Parts: sequence; C-alpha cells; structure tokens
Amino acid sequence: MKNYEEMTESVFHRRDTYVARQKQTRRITGIALSVAAVCLVGALTLGQSNEAPIADTLHAAPTPAQTAPTTHPSTASPVETSPTTTPPTEHGYQLTFLAHSTDAVETPLQEDIILPLIYYMDVTDTRDLTPEATEALMRQQAAELEARLMDLPDDTDVLGLSHRRTLRRDNYIISTLRYGSFQIQCEHWDEVASVRIQTTTGYGEVTAFRDATDYQLGFDITVTKLPSEDTAPLLIDWMYSNKLLEELEQDPTTPLSHFSDTITITTTYKDGTIQIHHIPIIIYEDGSISASLQTAAAF
Repeated sequence: MKNYEEMTESVFHRRDTYVARQKQTRRITGIALSVAAVCLVGALTLGQSNEAPIADTLHAAPTPAQTAPTTHPSTASPVETSPTTTPPTEHGYQLTFLAHSTDAVETPLQEDIILPLIYYMDVTDTRDLTPEATEALMRQQAAELEARLMDLPDDTDVLGLSHRRTLRRDNYIISTLRYGSFQIQCEHWDEVASVRIQTTTGYGEVTAFRDATDYQLGFDITVTKLPSEDTAPLLIDWMYSNKLLEELEQDPTTPLSHFSDTITITTTYKDGTIQIHHIPIIIYEDGSISASLQTAAAF
C-alpha cells in the first residue's frame, strides 16, 4: 500500500502528464481553428465584395470595483476595441456581443463561430485520497490557476470580472477560472425596454450588471435598468450552479461536457420589436470552455 508521499507524488505525476498532453492538443486545435476561421473569413469576403464594410469603434466602460459575492473584481483600466459588429436586423437594431478569447483579446462573438474563452474548469475525484493528499492537491490546483493568470500578457486589460476558485467537496475538488465578462453593446440603449437573460440546463447561473452596485443573479433575470450611454456595455457572467455541484457529488467522474449550458438573451425594444440570441457555453473534457453566437429570431 502506498504511503502518503508516494500517493501524492503519483497523483501529481498523473495530473502533470495529463495537463501537458492537453496543452499540446489545445495548441494543435487552436492552429486548426485559426486556419479554418481565416478560410471562412476569406470566403465571406469574396462573396460580399460588393457590400460596404461595417466600421465602428466601441469604447468600454470602466471596470467595476466590486460585484456579487464569491467573485473577485478586476482593477483593469478601460479599454478601447474596434470589433466587427453583427449585421443589423431588418428592424435596424444592432447588438454586438463580445468576450475575451484565449489570447486575452476582447473579441466579438460571430454567428456560429466557436470562440475559445479564458474560462477553465477542473474536477478531481478525491474519494481514494487521504485528507492530507487532498489538501496538498488543493494547494497545487490553486497555484496552477494563479499561474494561468500570470501567463496572460502583462499589458492585458479586462472589462468585467476575473474569478478563480478552488473548492473542496466531500468527494472531489473543483477548480474554476473565469477572465473577463461577456458584453452586450447596443447602438441605442434608450430604445431598449428590457433584456431577459436565461440559462437552459440549470448547470450555470448568470450575473448581469452595469456597475458595481447594480447587478442581478439567477437562472432567469430581466434587466430594465440599462446602460445610460450607448457606448457602455451590459456585462454578463456565467458560473456553475449548486445543481452542478450536487450532481458531481454523486459521481465526480461525470464528463465535464455533460454540464455545457446555453445563455439565451431576449432583447425587447420600446416599439415592440424582439430579438433573441443564444450563446452556447461549451465545456470540453480537458476543462477548456468556448462560446459561440446563434441568432434565433427578430420580430
């Protein structure tokens, strides 16, 4: 029977080998996705060469100093981006959805294009570990999350929240990292009556906020106090719920992809027009997380 030191060394060796293998896989996948994205953009450019390009510069609002419990604020300064906005609807209303990509760049979500996020989730089954080994593993995972943040470029600014947490449960450890928030930019917030934000599976909750003192948290929330300036964003965060924690308690080996979710955003304008967008939150087995954009309806 292995003693404590041997058991701990064995666990760390398996994790280090796994992480190294997954990093290599993600590098290869990232290159493939980049090539595919370039090809797709080239095809779209050729097909739309006669259309006038859309040009717009959006100015980000200051990062909040604090927000809902269990999250940690960013102290980053405001940033300026020049995203390619989503096409206007037949009613003339235009929304832009942004998120931070894995290279820490504030990037617009584009229709049906998967964007890797600076989100991460790791679950470790501790049922066969001693309390001492579990505690040592928690310290290592917390250090790994810190290292992930330190690997980001020094000049990176983040709009929204950065959050990292290592939580010990009876049968497992869950470590999560979230960097930056989803953003909704609107050309004319004064024409919007409300924005309803829902999650589909119940495995995640959303927080929507304009500033540090005005936020809402839940599975189905409706925001009526919208940004007062057209260049200011409405920020949205996704985080795992108690339902996810409880299911993992029953079986810590449940594949992480099982907990993927979808954020549904319904924007109602004062003239009665409604737009519906979906943001699938895709969780992979290596703990990386991506998102994409799907426009459901405008009527």
